[in-house]
Amino acid sequence: MSLTNLFAKIAGRHQEHQLARKADFKALVKAVAEEQEPDPEEVERILAESNKSLEDLQRAVELYLLNELAKAERQLNVLHTRRNETEFALAERKRRMADLKEAAYRLEHPQEVTNRDESSIRQQVADLRDRASHHEKEIPALEKTLATVKSETDATEKAVASLRAPLLVP
Repeated sequence: MSLTNLFAKIAGRHQEHQLARKADFKALVKAVAEEQEPDPEEVERILAESNKSLEDLQRAVELYLLNELAKAERQLNVLHTRRNETEFALAERKRRMADLKEAAYRLEHPQEVTNRDESSIRQQVADLRDRASHHEKEIPALEKTLATVKSETDATEKAVASLRAPLLVP
C-alpha cells in the first residue's frame, strides 16, 4: 500500500468519525430539547468526543427549540390562512344557496301577474333549485374541512406553546 493510499484511508476514517460525532451531538441536542433524559455518561462521552462544553449543548438546544418554534409558527400561519379561506368559502356557499332559494321563491310566488311564459319560469326555478342544491351539497365537505383545520390549528397552537415554554424559563 502506498503512502498516499494510506493517508487517504486514514482521512476517510477520520471524516467518518467526525460525521458520526456530529450526528451523536445532534441526536443529544434533540433528546435534551424533547426533554428525554440521556445517560449522564453518554452525555459526557458525546461532549468530549465532539469537543463541546455543557454551554455549547445548552446553546444548541436553545437554537434547536427556536428553529422548531419557527417551523411550528409557520405551520400555524398556514393553518390560519387555510382556516380563514375555508370559513370564507363556507359562508359564500351558504350565501349563494340562500340567494338562489330566494330567487326561486320569488319566481314561484310572483307579486303581480306578468306576461312571462309559465314553462320558462318553471325552468328557471328548476335551474335555481339545482344550483342551490349543488351549493348545499358542498357545505358538509367544507364544514368537515373547517373542523379538520380547526383541530390542526389547535394542535399546532399547543405545540407552539410547548416550544415557547422552555425558552421563557431562565
